[in-house]
Formats: sequence, structure tokens, C-alpha cells
Amino acid sequence: GSVCLVADRGMISKATMAALEERGWSYILGCRMRATKEFREQVLAADAEPVRVLAERAGQEPQELAVREVILQDGDAGEGERRYVICRNAAQARRDQQARQEIVAKLQEQLKASAQALVGNRGFRRYLRTEGQGCQLDQDRIVAEERYDGLWALRVKAPLTATEAVLKYKQLWQVERCFREAKSLLQTRPVYHRRDETIRGHVFCSFLALVLKRELERRMREAGIEAEWADVVRDLDRLRETLVEAQGKRFALRTKAHGAVTDIVRCVGAKLPPVIQLVDSPDSAPVAKAVRSQQAT
Repeated sequence: GSVCLVADRGMISKATMAALEERGWSYILGCRMRATKEFREQVLAADAEPVRVLAERAGQEPQELAVREVILQDGDAGEGERRYVICRNAAQARRDQQARQEIVAKLQEQLKASAQALVGNRGFRRYLRTEGQGCQLDQDRIVAEERYDGLWALRVKAPLTATEAVLKYKQLWQVERCFREAKSLLQTRPVYHRRDETIRGHVFCSFLALVLKRELERRMREAGIEAEWADVVRDLDRLRETLVEAQGKRFALRTKAHGAVTDIVRCVGAKLPPVIQLVDSPDSAPVAKAVRSQQAT
């Protein structure tokens, strides 16, 4: 009965936030930590007791997160209450620290040779500051970056606890998997549209394909059918029916069912027609109307 918008930090902007607030929508959005002054100066400095959360993801080790919640009241811009949820992944924090140490060590070595080539590298430039004609390591920036090791944050407006908001946000990997499946398994490729109606139609068809795939997988699990999706698509695609006319009569000829096709058709409540069927008889008239294939003589 309610909808909550969940999106990554690319959704955060003043216009987007204003539109969400105007509509009264609930949301869980990734926060741009470094680019948000309020987050840098107030949220990070807030003192809040962390709660341990175990976030699971299919095919990966569970992630242990330390979750803190910070609520800010009316500010200068009159935005009302703002709710932030901060998460720290200890394992990722160690990886971030190691990566930064490696970058700094490489910078120290290359600064002895030529600093000019380093300025064009964005990953290096963030740890440098220019002085006159040269540049050197920015120690203050290096120390400041330590605050973000293993850190990510959310801007939340939803009737959920901080823990629930974090776990809901982590489910975005399922959306990413859906996009990958739509592009690869379902072969939904980019299409250039000129009208809003066709854009909506494209999105609807892509979504419908994913829904049908999920439902078919569910029914296959309940029926105990184990088959790779690529094999399912290939075997179903090989299933054809052709109309053939001979001696004044028409016949429907069905190709052989390969793999688990027979079981799959049965689990969705359907039944394969006979391999050879006379389609001009009264009993098979509906079948003749349903045949979609080329007619051969």
C-alpha cells in the first residue's frame, strides 16, 4: 500500500529532493558524502552509538556494518528535518586504507622525478597541492580522507529503522542484476526513441519480461525442475509448429521437445500438442487459429 524510492547517490540533487518532498514520497538515497557540506561539517562530527548489522548478499560473504543514525533539524535553508544513516564496513575500510597508502607511496617516489605528469591523474591529484611551479603531498587531505575509509551514507525519509533502511538499500544489487539480465539473458538492447509513449512501452516490455522470467523460475523450483536459463531459452526457441497442406488436408507438425521443455510446459499449466495433428477437424479448430508459423505446401 505504499511506495519507497530507493536509489544510489546519482539521484541526489536539489531539484530531485524538492520534487520528492513536494510529492510526499518516502525515499532511501545514497548520499554524496564529500560533495555535501552539511554531511562533511555536521553529520560526520555527530556523536552517535553504532549498531552492528549483518548484510547478506547472494553468492558473497555477509558484510558486517556499523550503522549510525544522525538527525538534523531545521537549517538555514528551511529544509526541515534531515535524516542520515551512516554505515562503515570494517573490511572495506582496511582495503581503502591500504589503497591510499599505496597511492601515497607511489606519489612520493614519482614526485622525485616529475610532478607534472601526476597532476593529470585524478586519483593522484586529490592528494597533491600546488606550490609555485611545483606540487607536493597534501598531508591535511590525506588525513581527512581517513574519515571516509569504508564509509557510505544514506539520506532517508521513510517509516523504517536505520537498520531496515540499510538492508533495503543493499537490495539494490537485485536491481543491478535485473539490468544485467535484461541486457544479456533477455537481450533487451538499447533502442533510440523519439516519443515518450515508445519509451514507456520499451520500459514496460523490459519489466514484463523480467516478471515473466521470475514467475517461470518460481514455478520451475516448485516443480523440482533444474535447468540453466540459457538452456531453457534455447530449447523453447527450438520448439516450433508448422502448417503443412497435403491431399486437401492441413496438418500441424510440431518439432521434438528438447531438454526440460515438456516439464516446463506442464509446470505452467499448459500441454504440448501432438507431434502430428489434423487441424481441419472440429476438435482441433482452436489449435489451428493459435498456430503461429510459416505455411508450407
